[in-house]
Amino acid sequence: MRLARRADIVLVGMATVGENAAFYSSGAISKQDLQEIRRDNGVGHICGRFFRLNGQLCTWGIEHHILGLGLEDLKDMVCQGRVVMGSSAGARGASPCWARFEH
Repeated sequence: MRLARRADIVLVGMATVGENAAFYSSGAISKQDLQEIRRDNGVGHICGRFFRLNGQLCTWGIEHHILGLGLEDLKDMVCQGRVVMGSSAGARGASPCWARFEH
């Protein structure tokens, strides 16, 4: 993780919350998980960190099972002038992700 935090350019995955999202269709999360995220008003995820439209992180418990950069890491990298690029399958996947970046 130290090496990842020193990267000059980072490409991150982001998507909406739904049955077409890769996290769900790949089996990484169950239908019950998806429902729980929705109950917590989750609208999207970046690097597997689910968030609400107001930019706050969901309180859903997958956070402890993900190995990777966190949203605070990404924010710090941007503040240091490094490039963080998001990748999403389709325009619908990207739109809620702006909520996280605006806050």
